[in-house]
Amino acid sequence: MAGQRSAAFHIMHEVHKAHPDFMPAGLAEWIEGLNESGATQARQLMPEIQLAIREIVLTTLRAEHGQEWWREGVPRRIRVDVVQTQEASEEAGERESFFDLLDYKHIAEDQWGLFDQSLGMGEGKSKKVGLSGSTS
Repeated sequence: MAGQRSAAFHIMHEVHKAHPDFMPAGLAEWIEGLNESGATQARQLMPEIQLAIREIVLTTLRAEHGQEWWREGVPRRIRVDVVQTQEASEEAGERESFFDLLDYKHIAEDQWGLFDQSLGMGEGKSKKVGLSGSTS
């Protein structure tokens, strides 16, 4: 019975997209729940995605720059921010554990030749990637 109800709401949702005035009882609440479910799922995936990006970026920097990966591979403004965050933190850890997701984006932009293939943008794409994933 729950599967039929869900299927019915999926169909009603599609009709609602084409005809916004179509709003049977319960559809608004179902849509809201769908939105919350998607957001929850995205939040659950973020740590895994960030770890994968971290691994790609750090492995690539270390392979390219060896022991000098920090100075040669990480732009100065990011190094300064990371060290400040590390010093302000109550937690111990290697400096690379204090990068945030946007730091990886800026590192990749700064050295796009190293990352154009590994981060999935491919040839011919702009190195500037917006937060929405669009290129500029």
